[in-house]
Amino acid sequence: GSMITKCQDLIRADIQRDTRKIYSTAYFTQGLTQDLRLNSGLFRTTVPGLKPFIEDRRNYLIGLAEFKRAAPALSDLKITPANPGANDRVWVTAKATGSATIASVTLFHRVTGPYIAKQMFDDGKHGDGKPNDGVFGADIPPQPATTIVDHYVRAQTAAAQGGAMIFLPRSAQHQPQSYRVKWPSGPSAIKINEFMARNASVIKDANGEYDDWIELYNSSNKPVSVSGMCLTDNYSKPTKWKIPANQTLPAGGRLLIWCDEDTKQGPLHANFKLSGSGEEIGLFASDGKTQLDGIEFGPQQADISTGRLADAETPWVTFPTPSPRQSNKPIGCGVYAYGARRLPSNRMLLGWTGAPKIGAPVTMTFKGGPKSSQILLFMASGGAHINLLPSLILLLGNGLNGPVLFPTNASGDFKLTFTLPNDRLLVGRSLYMQGIGNDGQGFTASNALGITFCGK
Repeated sequence: GSMITKCQDLIRADIQRDTRKIYSTAYFTQGLTQDLRLNSGLFRTTVPGLKPFIEDRRNYLIGLAEFKRAAPALSDLKITPANPGANDRVWVTAKATGSATIASVTLFHRVTGPYIAKQMFDDGKHGDGKPNDGVFGADIPPQPATTIVDHYVRAQTAAAQGGAMIFLPRSAQHQPQSYRVKWPSGPSAIKINEFMARNASVIKDANGEYDDWIELYNSSNKPVSVSGMCLTDNYSKPTKWKIPANQTLPAGGRLLIWCDEDTKQGPLHANFKLSGSGEEIGLFASDGKTQLDGIEFGPQQADISTGRLADAETPWVTFPTPSPRQSNKPIGCGVYAYGARRLPSNRMLLGWTGAPKIGAPVTMTFKGGPKSSQILLFMASGGAHINLLPSLILLLGNGLNGPVLFPTNASGDFKLTFTLPNDRLLVGRSLYMQGIGNDGQGFTASNALGITFCGK
């Protein structure tokens, strides 16, 4: 019920403005809980209310004898190894329990076409641990690199007890669990450091065009040649574009690759573009088989880049102020904002004005928080990217402290001006902070700030 109401509220204003809707706004409101008579006479049509229809249908279904049979329970669906390579046999395990006798547990898997069924065993010989511990296992043969393997598990009780089935995931073939076979990986000082798939106004190439770009970074203390290395936006085509000759990055150096699908514009223009809807970027060795680095990303927003929180270091975050050819983290002294990779997750905005110099006045602001309520401010000595809830991503890591409570006004905003401690021990140290609150749509988090303190 709450989900339906939320969806109705989401589109209510658009329905009211629509001058060509088939039914009235009143019907739109009433149809949630009441049956509607759309016309009269011989051709009178009755449309059931949405909530009553769902409730009546549910009551009918759960009253059927089939739904009352005792079914097994399935949990802990896992694969080993967790990130299989091309030569790895993958063991799939799941725990099956229940009051009724379990007649069979079956693994279904496929690459393309129909699923292949394979019996799972609890005998200690099929990657399932100890015999008779309720954990069943079966294997999937090695697959070529980049192959996506779909799989799910079914448990069934004995026919004499009704033969009830359960699936994991519950959606079975509709939304199975899947894994992708990885390329062999190798060590490399060269990292994909930052990229932008929707460059509307951040930086132009030599031709005056706002093209997609990828920044490579040399994390070592000596020069490294990148000539012959390969970049791709499709892991199944690792040699899609080779970095041309005479490209060497000095220690701590950066190289910007323009992804504009126009190699005629220069040697650092790749033959592919980045999709703003999301895809993948891979860096491969010159052999075209060894993956050195890579990232899979979702939908992007214009002029917001995705990059590592600090040069060559995880986690991956988003930057409202991109830094092509520059360090992702301010060097020496400064404040920088970063957000979750799933951009709409940050419904609150945390801001800061003023240089973070000891003894100096600064201002911290919140916007878009819960109205006439409070915000919980957390602080840490490091950053992170941890999915707590679909709408709540923690961007703080080591040394988490808090919360400190701040009251919000009727607009959901807060502003605090204060003076930083005049303490030399703060110079060179970093502090990360993020706000969390409940804004009526549920718990949400703000973007985060990384602050490096400096002397006067």
